[in-house]
Amino acid sequence: MGISEHAWNVAQERMGTQVATAAFALVFEKHSTGEVASPGGYLRGMVEKAGARDLHLKYCFYC
Repeated sequence: MGISEHAWNVAQERMGTQVATAAFALVFEKHSTGEVASPGGYLRGMVEKAGARDLHLKYCFYC
């Protein structure tokens, strides 16, 4: 899908496995529908938002 092993490992380390898995599922869904062209970049952006405490996944699943 375009997410490197390194990006996935960083996501798990910084967000925890459960949140990283939810983020991955969201990225996969958005990539599948053509909303996201760069899944790895999108995931990295989510990791950065999580680090700034500005990631709100519960809202993304209802978009």
